[in-house]
Formats: sequence, C-alpha cells, structure tokens
Amino acid sequence: MDYTPAYASRWHTGNSLNCNPGHECMKLVRSVPSSYGTQSAGRTFFPGTDDVRSLSPGSNRHYVSWKNEAPGAAFGEIERSGGHIRMKARKTAALEITAEARQYDALLTWDGAPESEWKVSWGRSGRTEGERTVRGNALHIGGLLPAMTYSATVTLLSDESSSSRTLSFTTSPISTQNGVHIAVPADGFSHDQPVALSVLDYPRRMESVAWYIDGERTEETYVTLPAGEHRLTAVVTEAESGSEQYLIKYITVK
Repeated sequence: MDYTPAYASRWHTGNSLNCNPGHECMKLVRSVPSSYGTQSAGRTFFPGTDDVRSLSPGSNRHYVSWKNEAPGAAFGEIERSGGHIRMKARKTAALEITAEARQYDALLTWDGAPESEWKVSWGRSGRTEGERTVRGNALHIGGLLPAMTYSATVTLLSDESSSSRTLSFTTSPISTQNGVHIAVPADGFSHDQPVALSVLDYPRRMESVAWYIDGERTEETYVTLPAGEHRLTAVVTEAESGSEQYLIKYITVK
C-alpha cells in the first residue's frame, strides 16, 4: 500500500484506493496467483488452504509495484493469530545473476553479499531437480543434460532483507568434432582465478563425475589452483552401463 504523504489522506476520506489510475495505492495479491472467482476465497487469502507462508517478488508474479517493478519489501512467516494475520516484513534488494553453461554443467554467479547464505535451486519445465544452500557468490552445478533449457533461482536467506532472482539458460549441444576432453579456460589456468571443472563432448549419458587434483579427491568443482604443474583426473560413471571411464589432463597454472 502507498501511504506516502501524497496519498495517505485518501485512506481516511472515503478510502478511494486507486484514486490515480497511473499510480495504484493498493493492489490485491492472491496467495495462489491462479485462484480467481468467488468460490476460491479460502485459497485467495494468506496463508489459505495452500498454506502459503511467504510473499516475495520471486514467488508471486502478481506481486509488483505500481511501476510494474519488484517491490521494496517481502513478507515471511505468514500465519493466523486469532482474528488477525501476522507476518514479518523484510526489505528487498536487487539481484543480478549470470550463467556460464556448458554441456553437462553450469557456473552460476550473482552480485549479493559473499558472506551471506543463499539458497540455489534449478530444474526444467517448472520442476526442481537440485537445490543447494551456499555461502559466497557462485555455485557450479553438474548433472545437467546437453541442449536443454533450465531455470535457476537464487534466494537470499536472511531475516533482515530479501532478494531472489530466477534466470533461464540453455546448455550447449555435444560436438563430435573434438572428442571427449576436460575443459580448459580460453586464457589458460591462473593461480588467482577460480575455474569450473568440466567434461566436454562425452557421447553417452553420465551418472556422475568424480574429480581428483594431483590424485586427491575433491568435492568442490569450482576451485582455485596454485601455480605450477598439476594433474586433473575425471572419473566418469556412465548411466546405462555403470562402467567407469578415466580422463586425465596435465596442466600448467601460471
């Protein structure tokens, strides 16, 4: 609701809510965006029969400002308390996401506070296929399929502020010209730049990829390597046969 000085008096003199067609003073946002009609009141209000406990620009497409932009507040912990509805309000912050997609993986980066905690989810066709909670400004996700369109949502987990953004990206198709190989950055490896470990142009579906750096297993696939000579090993487990294939690459980090 707009309760700024220019419009506050309207609430006390006849409650003419949308007195200016170009500047809405109030907008009705339903807990379930698809619920319309007089028979759906139980689903329309919060938390409603669908038990919707939060409202943010990232969770409800109808929750926009009068300028058709993301509002400056989000609401959580919505619950009934006697004859009232209680909730916690948090300020929202703009968030920019980028995706560097390859064939079987993608590197997501965003511009939020690196010390904060973030929830990242991704999937296809509206389904969530993976979810991680991380600290920092990047997440390297694997297990993707070539030439597919995915959506990824990054959400700030905080009691003081709210920030969420969804991005769509498409993975690259497989090329039969280069053969199976471990990806190398265009500018080579550098000791002061993290790199995403990736297998490219694998012709069959991969169940998983286990990575080793100089013979040591690493769970992290977005890593910074020290200067010098190193050996990267990718152990690919194939989805259909369950067999393991080893890919080895010797690299020099400047």
